[in-house]
Amino acid sequence: MSRTSPATIGPGDAISIDWEVKDLAIREAQFIFEGPNGTSTSASWRGSDSLSGTATGTLDEWQKSSEFKFKSASFSSPRGYIDFWATGEVWSNYAPDTSGQQLPDVSAMQFTFRNPAVPSAPFLATPAPAEFADNDGIAEDTYTILDREGVEYQVNGQTVAAGTYPGTGTITVTATAKAGFIFTSGTAIQWQFAFSSDRNTLDLSLPPSLVSFKRTSPDIVRDGDTISFDWQVKNIPVTYVLFYLRDRLGNDIQVRWDGEKAFNGTATLTVDETKIASGDLTLWGVAIGTGTTGLSYRDDGTIYKNPSGLQNPEPVSLDFKAAAVHLSPATPYQVTPAPVVFTDKDGTAEDTYTIPAADGVDYLINNTVVTAGTHPGTGTLTVTAKAKTDYTLTGTTEWTTTFKTTPHQVTPAPVVFTDNNGTAEDTYTIPATDGVDYLINNTVVTAGTHPGTGTLTVTAKARTDYTLTGTTEWNTTFKTTPHQVTPAPVVFTDKDGTAEDTYTIPAADGVDYLINNTVVTAGTHPGTGTLTVTAKAKTDYTLTGTTEWTTTFKTTPHQVTPAPVVFTDNNGTAEDTYTIPATDGVDYLINNTVVTAGTHPGTGTLTVTAKARTDYTLTGTTEWNTTFKTTPHQVTPAPVVFTDKDGTAEDTYTIPAADGVDYLINNTVVTAGTHPGTGTLTVTAKAKTDYTLTGTTEWTTTFKTTPHQVTPAPVVFTDNNGTAEDTYTIPATDGVDYLINNTVVTAGTHPGTGTLTVTAKARTDYTLTGTTEWNTTFKTTPHQATPAPVTFTDNDGTAEDTYTIPATEGVDYLINNAVVAAGTHPGTGTLTVTAKARTDYTLTGTTEWTTTFKTTPHQATPAPVTFTDNDGTAEDTYTIPATEGVDYLINNAVVAAGTHPGTGTITVTAKARTDYDLTGTTEWTTTFKTTPHQVTPAPVTFTDKDGTAEDTYMIPATDGVDYLVGGTIVPAGTYPVAGTITVTAKAKTDYALADSATASWTATFDTTHDTAKRLNDFTGDGKTDLIARDASGQLWLYPGTGTGDWSKRIDLGGGWNVMSTIVSAGDFNGDGKADVIARDTNGELWLYPGTGTGDWSRRQNMGGGWNVMTSIVTPGDFNADGLPDLIARDSSGELWLYRNNGAGDWLKRVDLGAGWNIMSSIVAPGDFNADGMVDLVARDTSGRLWLYPGNGQNEWFKRVDLGAGWNTMTAITAPGDMNGDGRPDVIARDTSGELWLYPNNGNGDWYKRIDLGPGWTPMTAIL
Repeated sequence: MSRTSPATIGPGDAISIDWEVKDLAIREAQFIFEGPNGTSTSASWRGSDSLSGTATGTLDEWQKSSEFKFKSASFSSPRGYIDFWATGEVWSNYAPDTSGQQLPDVSAMQFTFRNPAVPSAPFLATPAPAEFADNDGIAEDTYTILDREGVEYQVNGQTVAAGTYPGTGTITVTATAKAGFIFTSGTAIQWQFAFSSDRNTLDLSLPPSLVSFKRTSPDIVRDGDTISFDWQVKNIPVTYVLFYLRDRLGNDIQVRWDGEKAFNGTATLTVDETKIASGDLTLWGVAIGTGTTGLSYRDDGTIYKNPSGLQNPEPVSLDFKAAAVHLSPATPYQVTPAPVVFTDKDGTAEDTYTIPAADGVDYLINNTVVTAGTHPGTGTLTVTAKAKTDYTLTGTTEWTTTFKTTPHQVTPAPVVFTDNNGTAEDTYTIPATDGVDYLINNTVVTAGTHPGTGTLTVTAKARTDYTLTGTTEWNTTFKTTPHQVTPAPVVFTDKDGTAEDTYTIPAADGVDYLINNTVVTAGTHPGTGTLTVTAKAKTDYTLTGTTEWTTTFKTTPHQVTPAPVVFTDNNGTAEDTYTIPATDGVDYLINNTVVTAGTHPGTGTLTVTAKARTDYTLTGTTEWNTTFKTTPHQVTPAPVVFTDKDGTAEDTYTIPAADGVDYLINNTVVTAGTHPGTGTLTVTAKAKTDYTLTGTTEWTTTFKTTPHQVTPAPVVFTDNNGTAEDTYTIPATDGVDYLINNTVVTAGTHPGTGTLTVTAKARTDYTLTGTTEWNTTFKTTPHQATPAPVTFTDNDGTAEDTYTIPATEGVDYLINNAVVAAGTHPGTGTLTVTAKARTDYTLTGTTEWTTTFKTTPHQATPAPVTFTDNDGTAEDTYTIPATEGVDYLINNAVVAAGTHPGTGTITVTAKARTDYDLTGTTEWTTTFKTTPHQVTPAPVTFTDKDGTAEDTYMIPATDGVDYLVGGTIVPAGTYPVAGTITVTAKAKTDYALADSATASWTATFDTTHDTAKRLNDFTGDGKTDLIARDASGQLWLYPGTGTGDWSKRIDLGGGWNVMSTIVSAGDFNGDGKADVIARDTNGELWLYPGTGTGDWSRRQNMGGGWNVMTSIVTPGDFNADGLPDLIARDSSGELWLYRNNGAGDWLKRVDLGAGWNIMSSIVAPGDFNADGMVDLVARDTSGRLWLYPGNGQNEWFKRVDLGAGWNTMTAITAPGDMNGDGRPDVIARDTSGELWLYPNNGNGDWYKRIDLGPGWTPMTAIL
């Protein structure tokens, strides 16, 4: 592995570590770096199985500048993990033999974090005491200086590095804090020791030898218990014995005995759970000694001797493993055993019981632990759950069942009988039922529909391995009586004795129709006389309703009205006709002769008579007569149409096409159509043969020869006062010419000058209307111009004295009657510039400018000298500014610009350089203080009530301190505030602020009064996050992106399955960070204060007795008092408000009403309807979702229906604004494990839901 990021990084920069492994494909890698005072940071990588990758991380912008050293590297996969430590240790559950695992050189891994934005407040450092070894004047007399970050050691006034040095005489070791570090109050910083000069003879052949030791304390200990070891030595009595234990996190713990010289004793240690990690404590070493000699025994068999010249001790066999001890947590982990699952298939091979895999739980049968998994089941079985070490159990701990040996029980589906009264539709239907046979007369009948007749009994019989419940026999007797039917009626048609007299026999199932006892076929038959038809039932049928019909057909003829004869008289032409109609029962006669139906020629006088045929009589008119005219057919000629376009080619006349008419001009027939027209034209209509005319028969017109009338478009004159822009514009108009001096001018724009008259003239075939003449006189006076002013720049006689001539159209600028070009020119003396109009221009405004350039030096105002008085410290300085034309002098000596040390009384005088003179202050004096009083400003207090009148900041009264806002001193007191405010503390005269003191406070106040404010931001990035617990009890943080999605999830730790309820609490403790509240299975309520970095501070107990509550939510500030509250439903369905008193406890609870046990889910979305009040959302048992809008007074407005169908959701939560639109949203999981975002549209409804992805089924809590 290697660090690929720079050795020095700043805020926002990434730490990056490239890594590569072999043998074990990795899914997660993490690198831990240690900073000063317990600070740490990490770089991590997560992904699919890989042998290499790059881990990254960043430091928070509030992190102080620090050095970070490598601490550990951890690699994990589903097969196991390996941890490498900077100490050289290797831990693994994957490769038990870690002897071959080595860590590369980690010194190159360290890096420096520089953060100029964070004040370098001193870090706390703790000196390690000096260690003295007095071996009575021999060379082994030593003292040892230990290495501690931020600490420097002096020995007898001389700075020494960490290490071991020879000791003689009296040694005084003093610790001092390095720059940027301070010691905590009361820390020992000096140690003194006098070495003895007596030298005793050391017998190197007789070291003390450990004979035996035995742990005499229990195998399992808890916080406050004592770990004890009995020990025994020989050869030389000892003055100390140390037993070295190591906890699961690698921390070393000493169990110690110290005393007068002894050959045996007991070493003890009182367990402090805050300093020792719970779990196994392994013994890895024992040390014994006398102060001059000693031995260390290690669990690997190594023995270390002090001094090194000691002979080997006598061999001894020590059992380190037997000395291990287990530290249980003060409060065992509470766990609810997952239930045992019994599957009883009625004595078949599928009878099983399944033991779940549950952390902290053993499952026993007959006091024997049974492994997790599915086992065959038989007889009576009792399974008992037993807590493993460090665990206690809640809930059910024993499960019993007796496996049935009888077959599987089944209820036969019923037999269905269909009785259609003895017809072919009489049936019975045998169902298909697993485990059941259906029998008739002891014979199995197959499933399906069968014909039914007579009396039928069906019996159900269980097949092998089945028993029956419910009805097992069905019987019926099928009816033999015929099917009942109503005959359709016979229809009689009586046409009065004609051939149309009929009767119609219908076709009806089950019915015969008879006349005179003879069956008549269905259909229509001729009718005559008296007729009786009788209906008779066919076999298997009976009749209802009318069964006989009778009628007598009339014998008189049928009455008919003859249709009239039609005469067409076209005035003696071939079109004169008469038409005989075709009428049933009627003959038409002329002169007693029958005339066939149809149209016949007509002439003269004609009489037609109608005569009834046989079986008919006539009514109405029976005779018609007419006399055909012999004159021609009369016609009215269509008119001739004249189109007169004023003598143009469009002058025409149109002859119509009319039957019987000719149109003539000058006695000549003109064909129908349109012809050119000119002059005077007379058209006459003449009747053709067999026609006579009526109406108008002559039309006359004279075509006009004058042209088409047109209005000339006007001429446009543009007069720009005699300039080249004087123009006139001739328009283009059909039929019009424009003339000047009788000459046609083309359309377009032409130069204009003098007096101009333009005349419009009609072209051929056109006449003009409106204005036809336009004239103007172009002005010859020039265009008016305003000269731009001349600019004078007077820099007091220097080379920068100039005047600038502008460029202005139509204007010349003159000095002494000479034109001066536009631009900047040197200026001196008195100067007059005059503006003069160019040809065609006249001037307006100022036309002359005068100035006298000063010859005195340039005037300069010295920038002030800045004094910084830090009360006699090295920060006392004065700063000389850099000002053009100014020298700054102290004691008549010029001082360079910059910052200089300040002391005593200093007077600085400003002096003008050549060509400059000074204005303003030219002397500054100060006396630097030598002993200011050090003071720590009391902090400013901000109270943010979300944009209400209670938004305030409070300035404290602190001696020696002024508080400033925007550079202005603000007296002590409380003030209203809005927006962002920064308050700065400044020391008054004779005071200095303490180095470690905070001197600036900034707050941004919320601008809206949001009593429903909820905070689900666990990472401090301003975006709403989600937390979920999986079935193993692991808690996961899903950091929100603000767009309805997540970043990579973060593991928040295990053991959360002891919690029966977990809810996101928003900022419950008022520190601006999102918290979590959880209830354990004992009913104890706990607050987990968030740190804003995806972790928790130490949890806080909120009281017991909460296991009577079936639902707990944290809505925010429900009663609008500025403090977050809690709402809970008890087992009776009563809803209770627990009001926060702001001191870590509750006010008297408030009853919010009963009947809430019909709700299967209650969530707190915050201010869902944007009215500033906290709301609740609840789902009833029918799956309908309801909004209960809070009114801020412990009650609700009328609830709002949010829609049905929510019972398909297995989890509903309301984390806040997931998509960044400022409105709280709802998240729900369906039965397939798909997670859905329902974006709030602000109108009590949703936008289209968004799929957040599958795989959420394993989660037992989502918040």
